[in-house]
Amino acid sequence: MDDFVLVLRNQVVTRPGRGVGRPRGSGRINHILVSVREMYKSALAHGVVGEEVMSALFVMGQVHDPGISERPVRRFAVRPRHVLRAEQPGEVNPVSREEFNALMRVTRSWRDRLLLVLMRHAGLRRGEAVLLLEEDVHFMHDARELGCSRSGAHIHVRRRTTEQGSSAKSRRERIVPVDAATVFCADRWHYERERIAGAERSPTVLVNVAGENRGGPMRVDHVNSIVSDLGRRAGLERHITPHMLRHAWATKLAGVADLAVVKDLLGHQHLATTARYVHPEWERMRAAIDLAYVEEVALDAGPRSDGC
Repeated sequence: MDDFVLVLRNQVVTRPGRGVGRPRGSGRINHILVSVREMYKSALAHGVVGEEVMSALFVMGQVHDPGISERPVRRFAVRPRHVLRAEQPGEVNPVSREEFNALMRVTRSWRDRLLLVLMRHAGLRRGEAVLLLEEDVHFMHDARELGCSRSGAHIHVRRRTTEQGSSAKSRRERIVPVDAATVFCADRWHYERERIAGAERSPTVLVNVAGENRGGPMRVDHVNSIVSDLGRRAGLERHITPHMLRHAWATKLAGVADLAVVKDLLGHQHLATTARYVHPEWERMRAAIDLAYVEEVALDAGPRSDGC
């Protein structure tokens, strides 16, 4: 197990998807080790391995039966031996308005423009954007004919799994209101999509615009490639990821809405998770202090009677 952990820490991820080309983090390694330990626990239950294997994986404890003898009658796992200390979540800098506009200028299809806007203006995760279906999009003032009581343009975000096994991270359904820019890009993409062969057979809003699978559903990891390519063509100084677009949306919302509202719009279960995404700008923090104490302090020009 020591050698296995060493291999996991030093080898880079080669499979397509998130983290490709980078070493695994402590959290991911711990997740893999849990699977390994569960496999051996199952093997022990079926008599494939002996209890000495469990001693190599766990710090073992013993239970005595004082009514009979001091002989140990049962051994149990106290804690796993191989656990890495998980690193703190890294800070993700949100995409600035200038960077977002630069990405939009170099797009070559309304599909890519809508993809960027769904993440930057609606806060969708890359998997949620890729798995968005036509039935989830209610871009009308009154959607009661569709069985929806919500008014105004909005999107229903649901957890789904692609044919390739990729799934959106969202655990529960949420409804996200959208702005005029999102509706405009979706309308333009609708007419562009109709000219793509095979797109009529795909239930997803976003489809491939080129390649062998033209007209078919997009892969989740393809979103990273699109955003990275746009960043290179725009000549941006730093590498842009899809999550940075969602982070910018969260930061923008935090300036105008209560944190509980931001939590529900992002699809988080806990406020602590939402708080990690929110980074108030310096101007807002400065204004908050000025507003909080504008009537609290009254200074006299002369000295106090006690000499202070």
